[in-house]
Amino acid sequence: MKKELRNILLDALAVDMSAQGYVLNKSRAEFTKRSSDGWNKFQLLFLDRATHWEIVPGLLIRKNQVEDIYHKASYYEKNYQKFTPTIGILVENYTGTSIDSRRELRKPTDVEPCIGELLQQFNAVALPFYERFASIKVLESEINDQNSSGSLITGPIRKGSLGVILASLVNNPDYEMLKEKYREYYNRFSEGFYLREYEGVLKVLESS
Repeated sequence: MKKELRNILLDALAVDMSAQGYVLNKSRAEFTKRSSDGWNKFQLLFLDRATHWEIVPGLLIRKNQVEDIYHKASYYEKNYQKFTPTIGILVENYTGTSIDSRRELRKPTDVEPCIGELLQQFNAVALPFYERFASIKVLESEINDQNSSGSLITGPIRKGSLGVILASLVNNPDYEMLKEKYREYYNRFSEGFYLREYEGVLKVLESS
């Protein structure tokens, strides 16, 4: 019953979201809109609780130009590289509403309310998010501005690598300063485990 409820919900959402150009991948529970430079995804995490699904929506954007540079040096296996988003964040973390953005799917009568609430989040939160971060320039500013919370949308592991890639792409005059700032960051972060990957990204940028 739980799997059937999940599929009914996803199929119903797909009908509405297709009008915005978003296509359902049912196995991954995500809706994707592709463009020449990457994709936007509205992702639903179905957490399997004992008696129900807990649905957690997330927002993902991929910029191919950024990811193509990053994966010339990244630790990711090749099979996974085409799936990596450039930025991503749960709706609850982006809006600060915490548990309010989550939905519970227990029984057939929950399907319609869940559809309405998730579509409301898609229209009110996801679409403005995709529009806000559509350009490389805005992404670069958000991630590298010391007064912003850029790590919320990149995560701590990729923040520095993405920061220097984006700075290079927009010809940020502070590139050299940022390069050293993130080198120091990775030297401290996770006992330096990701420093080699970061140095590899720098080599890719300097050889291009």
